[in-house]
Amino acid sequence: MCEIMWHYCSLSSFLKIVTTNKIKFSNILSTNDKSELNYFLDELSKKENYYNYFNKVLLNTNNFYSFSLSMKKDDLYMWNTYANEGVAIGFDIGILKKDFENLNVELISGKIEYKDLGSINDYIGEELKRISDENKNKKIKETKHLNFLEKSYLVKNDAFSLEKEYRFIFGINKDVNDISLGKDYCKKEYDINIYKGISDFFLIPFSKTSIKKLIVSPKSKLSNEDASRLMENLGYNLDYVHNSTISIR
Repeated sequence: MCEIMWHYCSLSSFLKIVTTNKIKFSNILSTNDKSELNYFLDELSKKENYYNYFNKVLLNTNNFYSFSLSMKKDDLYMWNTYANEGVAIGFDIGILKKDFENLNVELISGKIEYKDLGSINDYIGEELKRISDENKNKKIKETKHLNFLEKSYLVKNDAFSLEKEYRFIFGINKDVNDISLGKDYCKKEYDINIYKGISDFFLIPFSKTSIKKLIVSPKSKLSNEDASRLMENLGYNLDYVHNSTISIR
């Protein structure tokens, strides 16, 4: 049985996704919840040696890119926050993972763990102790440090818990301007971001079979019939396309 996760987005973003068969991985420092990194750095700042390494070496030389979905289907909070007049695209996570298997970056994915600030600090402390032990045994490599930074982005303040987020994320050197997915090359691109001015991102190809369902926002001007016809014309074979069941007064 497939596991469906939902990507809530505007109609313009939806059209870009389904007409290009590409998903936007945005620089995480340009997202609306970039503050999650501040919790991480605040705890690191108490441990000077680690702070200098992670902040001045890894964070100054690497960028992290993510694509977010939600476990919440047809949810009022998600509609109001991310897709007021848009849609929720239902992705089969298993197929999406296979689509990304040939990326030449270390991609991790998982459900976000929501913790209060104290628990986030405890988590970071435990991870730093593990890294310290591995350092002593000379087992640690920079790739493991990068992996720790990636995993830190799977832990968020519980103020965001209503989102029930599932995230794909990878980190690469800031000097890298393209990555490959099999025979496809994905170049770093730029746009205007409402949170941080100019932001960078990668458009990563996916297979049409990874999209299984589509729900239209209760406030959207897009009709169920038009959405179904569009997806059929573009070659998608969905389980269903329907309007939200939520009533908006």
